[in-house]
Amino acid sequence: MTSHLITADLVAIDLPAATKDVVIEALAERLATAGRVTDGETFAADAQARAAHTQSAHHGQVGMPHTTPHA
Repeated sequence: MTSHLITADLVAIDLPAATKDVVIEALAERLATAGRVTDGETFAADAQARAAHTQSAHHGQVGMPHTTPHA
């Protein structure tokens, strides 16, 4: 069985978001909708806390918010 970590439905190209927090919330909602996280709001809060301490975007363009697996 082949499983893909990142699928097309989880990717947002040119997401119209004014802040990093809005981007994280939008991506967390996608993860929750896809069943990849059990609680999108908790995941978003945890990812925002992590992003406050560590860079979560590659060259300020490609964001890959992540956190511990409990969300």
